[in-house]
Formats: sequence, C-alpha cells, structure tokens
Amino acid sequence: MKNKVPPPIVLLLAGIAMWFVAHSDYAYPVAIPFARTRNPMYVGLFLILLAWGVWLQGLSNAAILLIFVLWLTELQIKPEEAALEKLFGQSYVDYCERVRRWL
Repeated sequence: MKNKVPPPIVLLLAGIAMWFVAHSDYAYPVAIPFARTRNPMYVGLFLILLAWGVWLQGLSNAAILLIFVLWLTELQIKPEEAALEKLFGQSYVDYCERVRRWL
C-alpha cells in the first residue's frame, strides 16, 4: 500500500477546512457543548491527551491524565467558577446544579 498523503497532513487539512467552514456562510452553529459540560475546552484537551497516551501505548500515562484533571480542576476551573458565581450569582449556581463540571 502506498499512501499519497500522510494521515497527519490529512488531519491538518481537515482542521483548516473546518475552521474555514465555521467562519463561512455555510456554518450551522450548534449551542450544545455547555449543556453537557461546563468546560468543553478542557474536555477537548483531555481527549487530545488521552489519544496521545493511547498512541504512545503507555498505561502509566493514565496517572498523568489524572494529574492533568486534578490540576485543571483545582488551579483553573475552581477559580473560574468562583469568579463566575460572583459575577452571575444564583443563575450560575443553578446552571452548575444542572450541568456537570467535566462530563
């Protein structure tokens, strides 16, 4: 089998195409991420690290993923939540009761 274009290049091209489509007249925005998780960006970062760990084939990488989640939760997410609660009050507290922090 002879690949014409290496898969990482296809990934990069697909990502660029997605960016252009998202900023074009063909974009159909969907506002669902914040209905399932309060931190979709951090979930995405976790999934990237998870995929990297699987690719590296190291079970011990699970410990690093756990540290990543704990680090972000304690040093990034909780301070953000405190600021949002101060800014939005009870409506943010109600939102936190409906939507989980991670998943």
